[in-house]
Amino acid sequence: QKCLMNVLVPPAISERLQHGELQIADHYANTTVMFMYLDDYENVLIRHGPIKTLQWVNKLQVQLDGVVSHSQSSVLKLQSFLNFYLVVSGANSTSSSELHAQHCVRAAVMMLTSAQRVRTPGGKPTTLKVGLCSGMLCAGNIGQASPRFSIFGDTVNTASRMASTTPSSSGGVMTIQLTESCVGLLPPAFLDTFAHVGFSLVARASKTFIKGKGMMQTYLLSTSPTE
Repeated sequence: QKCLMNVLVPPAISERLQHGELQIADHYANTTVMFMYLDDYENVLIRHGPIKTLQWVNKLQVQLDGVVSHSQSSVLKLQSFLNFYLVVSGANSTSSSELHAQHCVRAAVMMLTSAQRVRTPGGKPTTLKVGLCSGMLCAGNIGQASPRFSIFGDTVNTASRMASTTPSSSGGVMTIQLTESCVGLLPPAFLDTFAHVGFSLVARASKTFIKGKGMMQTYLLSTSPTE
């Protein structure tokens, strides 16, 4: 039962639930949220049907889960469904960490690289639309019969918008869209570590319209930063 609980919620939250604390809502001041959307999911489903699509998604999510496991708890998988994957860093405990943005960016690069090794039912490399935002959020358990650790707040919403407005990948290009709040936490020396796999950071030439936020200056960490 304890092992199952640790799958559903973070270990620290699991311990609190097992000690009878049923309503948990915590504030985390320093976090980075990463959303990933599976590019071309709907077209694949229409062309190849649900069985082949499900097999494809399962292979992909096994790869993404492997990256999370490799991170040794520096990033936490919160939720996944057929066409999206949600990760957070900095919400594993209430202690402050200045490295949450770096942890999420490193995981995002590894996930994009891993995804391209998974072929779609049509034989093409899998591409993802990835977005990151850093800031504060609230988190807690939802439900009792099958509790889930969920996150709420503007940081979460903005990370989702970063992913949905990321330029579509093609021709092997891998791209991550980041907010200014996230980029400000990434030292140049850290960004230089991705040069060997072809990633570099550039500000988008024009501001991006983000629903609920208006026009925002965003940044692309990409293997082809042309904007």
